[in-house]
Formats: sequence, C-alpha cells, structure tokens
Amino acid sequence: MVFELPSDPQGQARMAQAMVRRDGRRLGDVLGPELFARVSEAAARYGLAPQALQPLKPWALSSFLIFPPPELARIAGGEKVLDEWLRSEAQRRGKAVHGLESFDEQIAVFSEMTEPEQIAMVRDLLADNADIDTHFADLLNAYLRSDIGRLLAEMNDVSGVSDVAAARRFQARLIDQRNVRMAARMEPFLARGGAFVAIGAAHLPGETGVLGLLQEQGYRVTRVY
Repeated sequence: MVFELPSDPQGQARMAQAMVRRDGRRLGDVLGPELFARVSEAAARYGLAPQALQPLKPWALSSFLIFPPPELARIAGGEKVLDEWLRSEAQRRGKAVHGLESFDEQIAVFSEMTEPEQIAMVRDLLADNADIDTHFADLLNAYLRSDIGRLLAEMNDVSGVSDVAAARRFQARLIDQRNVRMAARMEPFLARGGAFVAIGAAHLPGETGVLGLLQEQGYRVTRVY
C-alpha cells in the first residue's frame, strides 16, 4: 500500500509546528482588524475562539476552512477519512505501507508562500467558505461519480480569485510539481507489481496529472470504476 505520506507521527508534529508563528506577531496583526474579524466569524462555526487563531500563520486556516463544519465534527468524533481508513485496513491485513512524499515536502508547499500570497489565500478561503456546504457536496458527488473532469475544472477555475498569479503559483506547487514527484516515486512500486497506490483525486486528471505522466512512462492506464 502506497500513500502520499508515510506513517510518521514526528512528521505530523512538524506539520502542526509549521502552522504556528515564531516571530511574536499574531494572526490579527498580519491580517488586519477587518479581515481578522471575518476570519473569527467563520471560525466560530467550527467552535474556534479568536484567541485560538492568533498563533497561526495565515495558510494554516486552510486546515479547516475548506471543510463544512459537520465534516470536521465527524472527524473530531473519531470517524476516519478515506485515506486513514485505507491505511488502517492495510495495517490490519499486514501489508507493507509506504509514502511517496515527506511531511517536510508538503510543508514547503505552504511555507514557500509569501505573506501577501497567504493573505490573498485567506480572502479566497473566506469567499468559498460562505457556501462551503453546497460546494463540498458538489465535489463529493463528482468524486462518487468518478467525474475527474469536474475536479479538473474546479482546479482551473480562477473566477473570483483575488490574486490569479499567486493562485497559479500555489497550484503549481500543490498539484503540478507534486504530480511529477509522485509519479516518479511510485514507479518502482508499480514495476515490482502488486501495488495499491492511494493519492488525492485532484492529482489524477489533465495532461500534467499522474495518470498522464504514467502513460508517458509507458504504462497502460485502465479505468475500473
């Protein structure tokens, strides 16, 4: 079984630490009073008080604002997300479990953002969060229909984005560059055979998606669902 990330409690701890500011500034200082007030209002839906947000870097808000509050409540209640369930099932069956990336590589996707880019991201997160329940349901239904074209369209949609150039740079780091890395690193597992690789659906479609990159390496890709 191969996942995006390995089983690494220390890596998870580093991710949590990377979300916290170390320069003495608070989130409200970075965002300014108006934007921080809007963030605090949105965070209240998740049961988070303003003072709990203050130590965070702006990009850390993406850890919850991209989900509907009931979804995070289910996770907090112990319900596993799909990749966690797959990982636990692999371990239960005695399968070897591997990762394609390190936590440090995933942290760098966000830590390389400039402060203005992070602030622009927060504005976009808030705009999307206003209709997050409907938006999340739409994407979930597309996933259940195996409609990866819909997911590709979502990734390429920059309507309403406050800084298109910054969004494109972020997408290149979050999706395109990682696609190349993951396709290269999964190749030895595929060459040996018998590998089950689970990665986010956003990494599959498009000319620069993992499926296309594997085809360029000579693999035949067959859809089974």
